[in-house]
Amino acid sequence: MPYRNLIACNVMVLTYAQNGHFDQAFSFVESYMPERDLVMWTSFLAALAQYGHVEDAKRPAWLSRSSTRHLRQYAPERRSNLECYTQNGHLSDAKRIFHSMPSRNIISWNTILAGFVESGQPAVVKKVFNEMQSTILPDEACFVMVLIASSQDGSPGDPEL
Repeated sequence: MPYRNLIACNVMVLTYAQNGHFDQAFSFVESYMPERDLVMWTSFLAALAQYGHVEDAKRPAWLSRSSTRHLRQYAPERRSNLECYTQNGHLSDAKRIFHSMPSRNIISWNTILAGFVESGQPAVVKKVFNEMQSTILPDEACFVMVLIASSQDGSPGDPEL
C-alpha cells in the first residue's frame, strides 16, 4: 500500500475481519496501524461477534498500545464489547462490561436484557428491568423482552412488574 492513512487501514482490517480472516486482521493492526480509532474498533468487534470469536476481542497484543488505551473509556466501544459478549453467551463478561459503564443508555440496557432473554434467564431479565426503571424510561423493545422472559417462566401476568 503506497499511501496509508487511517481510513485505508480501517478498510483493510475490516475487509479481513468481515471475511473471517482474523489472524491477518490482527497482524495488519500490529504491523501497520500505530494509530487506531473508534470506527475500526467497534466494527472489528462486530465482526468478531458475528463469527463467534469472543476470546479474540480480549487479545492483549493489539489492545495494549497506548493509542488504543483511551478508547476503552468510550461508550460505543463498551457497547460493542457488551454486544459481542451477549451475542455469544458470555454473560459474566457482559455483566462486567455493563456494570463498568459510567453511563448506560437504552441501547446498553436493551443489549444486556436481550442477552439474558436469549440465555433463558427470565428472573434476571425481570431484575435488570426493574433496576433499569429507576434510571431510564423503558422503550418498546424492553417491554417485549420482559414479555418474552415472562413467557419463558410461565408468568405472563407477573404482578411484580
